[in-house]
Amino acid sequence: MAETVLAEVMAELAALGDPKARAVNEKHGDDHGLNPPLPEGRGFLTLQG
Repeated sequence: MAETVLAEVMAELAALGDPKARAVNEKHGDDHGLNPPLPEGRGFLTLQG
């Protein structure tokens, strides 16, 4: 069940990906095409593929 939900969420995030953002992120060692806004003082979000 959880694996199915995770796969669906990851597919939705991949569909939202921006090729330009992905290219920039890949130069920095990240493998995603999203740059979510960061709430003040909340740390950071890591997306793993």
